[in-house]
Amino acid sequence: MRPSPLLLEQYIITELHFSSQLNFDRETPDAGKILPQDIQVEVVEGVHEENPLLRSCQLTVELEDSTGKNYPCTFLISLVGFFEIIKEWPEYKVDQLFSSNAPALLYSAAREVLAMMTGRGPHGQIILPSVTFIQLPNEKTEMKKKQLSAAKPKQVSKSRAKISKQIVSKTATKKN
Repeated sequence: MRPSPLLLEQYIITELHFSSQLNFDRETPDAGKILPQDIQVEVVEGVHEENPLLRSCQLTVELEDSTGKNYPCTFLISLVGFFEIIKEWPEYKVDQLFSSNAPALLYSAAREVLAMMTGRGPHGQIILPSVTFIQLPNEKTEMKKKQLSAAKPKQVSKSRAKISKQIVSKTATKKN
């Protein structure tokens, strides 16, 4: 074991919605089991304007069930993490390190929050399925094409407090 070159300085939960599905009926032991393809995961990365070793990552995980019968609950959780990459890490590996590990760290935090929330619900604790954020070579090509067709990459503002404030106010605006 050795220290990670990606330092998690702080994370915040910007949005959390949870609802027990009272019509859910656990017919078999695997009923309601959540698989990776059942959840929607969105990752938004940000890079500091002046220091590319300072980064942010917003992760949103959602499970929907309009019927109320497929899963024991529905949820949406969104977290924002603030990270620093050590100076000694090779520059050409910075993006790969961040894109693979930052969302994984936040996903683990989301898993624990959801396990705690569902553990107090009528259907018992659920655990988010294991996923990976490591991109395969063919996925990297697709991502590059999307990035080239997209607008200017998102930049992280100079102040982390300002970032938090922007995300929190954006979330509040989204709810209204």
